[in-house]
Amino acid sequence: VQQSPTRTGSTMTYNMLTKAFPGCSVEKSHRKKGMERGRRNNPRAHDAHHETVTVSTTRDPFDSIMSYALLRSPVTRATPANVSVGELTQAIEHFGVWGADDLVRSGCRNATNRWTFRYEHFNARPMGILDVLEEALDCAVDEATRGTIRATVANASWVVATPGASPRPHHISATLGQSHETAMLPWQVEQLCKDASVARFLVTCGYVRQRAMCVGAAPA
Repeated sequence: VQQSPTRTGSTMTYNMLTKAFPGCSVEKSHRKKGMERGRRNNPRAHDAHHETVTVSTTRDPFDSIMSYALLRSPVTRATPANVSVGELTQAIEHFGVWGADDLVRSGCRNATNRWTFRYEHFNARPMGILDVLEEALDCAVDEATRGTIRATVANASWVVATPGASPRPHHISATLGQSHETAMLPWQVEQLCKDASVARFLVTCGYVRQRAMCVGAAPA
C-alpha cells in the first residue's frame, strides 16, 4: 500500500513499487479512509497468505503545500508570489485532509510493515527506496527491473522523468522538486506556521529547522 500526503513523491513511489513488485497488488491512496475502502473491494487484501506493507513518503509541509498551490494556480509557471491568501488557505486544508493528518496519527515513523521515506532524502537518489525495501522484505529486485525503473520512473534523478513515461507529467513542477522556501513571502510563512495541522506535522515528522522558523507564531 502506498499512502502519503499529496506532493510528497507519492505518484513516483507508487509507479516504482508496481514495477519492482509485479506479483503484488499495489494500492495507492492519499487518505487512510480511501485506502481502507479500496482494500474492502480488493479480494487479495483479505488473503491471509499476502502480507500488507505500507510505504509512506513525507516532505517539508511548506514545500508540499506551496507545490500544490502552484500546481492549482491559474497562472502559467506560477511562483509563490502569485499565490493568494485564499489559494494558500485551500492548499493548507487540502494538505491536512489528504494524508498529512493520517500520517501524524500513525506517528510518522517506521514500524513493522510500515516504512516512511523523507522526500528530502530520496529526491536525489530514488533507487535508495528499493534498497531499503529489499532488506526489509528480504527480497531482491533484479537489475533488469531496476533498469526499467530508471528509464521509465526515475531517469537519473527522481524529478527528471522520461518524456511520456509519467502518467501525470503535469505533476512534475517547474522547480523539479527543489524547495520553494526561499521564494515564499513572509506572510505565507506566517500563515503556514499558524496552522495547527502544519504545526503537528512539523513536530511529529521531525522537521526541526522549519519548526525553528515558526517560533513565536502560535497555531490558530
